[in-house]
Amino acid sequence: MYMTDPLQVCYVLSIVVSRSGRRTSKLTLELYGFTVRQELPIISIPLHGPDPDVPIELKEVFRRTYRAGPYRKVPRYDAAADPPLAPSDWDWARSVVVSRGVAPR
Repeated sequence: MYMTDPLQVCYVLSIVVSRSGRRTSKLTLELYGFTVRQELPIISIPLHGPDPDVPIELKEVFRRTYRAGPYRKVPRYDAAADPPLAPSDWDWARSVVVSRGVAPR
């Protein structure tokens, strides 16, 4: 979700994109904010000059990275999250990994 006013909502996770061609004395950034319960967003990556932005689907980037790398062996789904999640988010995340058979009940 691209936000025009980041003060409207509090997000747990965020991605910031800075466009060099738009830099002025007043720094302008694009903020993509989301929570752990939302899918990773599609973000626009600026290219040089007149070339159009490239949309990057972060969900697919992380999915491919997870499958191609050793990451399935790294997470400890039986341990607390680090950094910690809010209790309601922890309960939600735990239910997701258990329902997908990644962690024991």
